Amino acid sequence: MRHGGDGLKKRKRYYQYDFADIYGKEWISNPKRIEDGQLDFEDYYDSNILGEETREEFVHRKMSTLPKCRIMRQTIIAGDSVEINIYPCFLNRKDVPRAGKYKESREVQRKLNAKNSQKRLTRLMNANFTDGDLIMTLTYADGCYPTPERARKDMTNYIKRVRTYRKKQGLPPLKYIYVTESVPEGEQTRKVRVHHHMIINAMDRDVAERLWKAGRTESKYAQPDDFGLEGFARYITKLSLSKGHHKWVASKNLDKPKEYKSVTHLSRKRFAEIIRAEDKAKLMESLYPGKLKYLDSNTYISDEYGGFYLYSRLRRKESIWKKVKGLEDRTEKNEKNKTQTSKSETEKNRTKCKAYLEYEWKGGIADGQAIYSILLEVITAKGVPVTRQYIGSLEHMTKNQAMLRLAIIALEHLYPCNLELHSNSAYLNIERFFEQQKKEYKGVKNAELIEELLTKAKDFELTAVCEKKNEYSDAMKIQRKEYYEKEKKHGK
Repeated sequence: MRHGGDGLKKRKRYYQYDFADIYGKEWISNPKRIEDGQLDFEDYYDSNILGEETREEFVHRKMSTLPKCRIMRQTIIAGDSVEINIYPCFLNRKDVPRAGKYKESREVQRKLNAKNSQKRLTRLMNANFTDGDLIMTLTYADGCYPTPERARKDMTNYIKRVRTYRKKQGLPPLKYIYVTESVPEGEQTRKVRVHHHMIINAMDRDVAERLWKAGRTESKYAQPDDFGLEGFARYITKLSLSKGHHKWVASKNLDKPKEYKSVTHLSRKRFAEIIRAEDKAKLMESLYPGKLKYLDSNTYISDEYGGFYLYSRLRRKESIWKKVKGLEDRTEKNEKNKTQTSKSETEKNRTKCKAYLEYEWKGGIADGQAIYSILLEVITAKGVPVTRQYIGSLEHMTKNQAMLRLAIIALEHLYPCNLELHSNSAYLNIERFFEQQKKEYKGVKNAELIEELLTKAKDFELTAVCEKKNEYSDAMKIQRKEYYEKEKKHGK
């Protein structure tokens, strides 16, 4: 290695190239088993592999024609989804493989671009959205067929209304991705009404639907599988692979997938063994011991060049979405260091949370109904408040019982943390509850509920704050009213 003028060694430069384009032909390297238990040897071979050549011989031949190289690993992390590409990289520019000079047909190139766009969309979704976020289909009233310009304007207006609502309610900034589906002029081979597919970060479903003014809506909560939200991404881009008009639009505040590249210590011989291996799960999981679950792999080859390209998909065994309904958690890291720090230091490092408990009382004092709202607030490491709200009703209880139940519900939605319970009830007194517990609740009403509260609060640092009004009170009151009117309308 050459030395620079400052005496430091220069790092080797490995020339980058479009490995996915060069090695663009899939090789079926994992044979399937047929009913009699034998291997289906037809799956051992690609169309270019002669029948008399074994898989081992084929791999050896392809690797032997590969110029001097190292093995590169590219890791792409998007939320809980992890993609790993392993491929040859080269020190000499003359050794870098180049794509053929022929031009792909317009149709082939269009499909390739659509697939690449689909892959980017999947990664972006997995990096920003998880279960609890909203998937929506926005349609138009019967007989209404908007122009593309009108459809774009409708989405712009809808996004503005949602942003305004979230800001008024103290919710996190809106994140979204949407696709508008239609059929371009001159390609009316199938009748597709203009509509929009959209995913947004969590909020009240009813409100999100009501803010769309142009027609009907359908919504559901996102439910990622092992591959994250790939299924939804494929669905909303289906027309782009045929003759439909497709263009996805995303908000500017989305987190980008993380990408890392590093030269591995794999030798050409070891890389060949990996390619030949039928079971790649153990190998791929060993790259991140105990952290990843192997899903699948595909092996790709080139007709013109030696070597292989291995593409694998994995998933985190423990989700990075350290939140319950949108609340970030930092306590797990603190728990690992618990044995190395004092109690006071541990409490200092814990996440600080606030729970605002309010209700509207309906009915008698001894047997009434509480229309409640609970707002949870966490301040992230960057100083940004993250909130999540829950609305519901409790029946056949007293006001004190209702307040205890609200505190229990708040605890159920949080990891252990330093928690302040804010309410307008002086009854919610944690110190007094502990004193009553020491005296075995002699002559204390609601003893069972108090004991349940203290049990759930075992790992929390809990305090109660009594205040008539807080910064969220007005917004919470409006939401409780909307909830009550809706329930009343449906006869509940």
